[in-house]
Amino acid sequence: MRALYVPGRFVHGYQVLMDNSDANYEMSAPYTPNAEGGLPHDDPRLKLPWPLRVTVISPKDCNFRPLAEIESELKLRMSVKEPALR
Repeated sequence: MRALYVPGRFVHGYQVLMDNSDANYEMSAPYTPNAEGGLPHDDPRLKLPWPLRVTVISPKDCNFRPLAEIESELKLRMSVKEPALR
């Protein structure tokens, strides 16, 4: 058993390398489908070197648009407002 901490708003992905593997998530807030997003595993801008050939992708993940199409929207959604000076 292994664990990996992924901070909020941090893009992440994983590939299961062995059959009969389990993956569990713990989240810092209740699940909100309209607030999540993602990128295709084979996005040409990311050039991710997956250890194995990708053979199974969830239906939800198949609908993600490439970074080139959503970059400006993503930057806006991910921006963090700095506190105002008093």
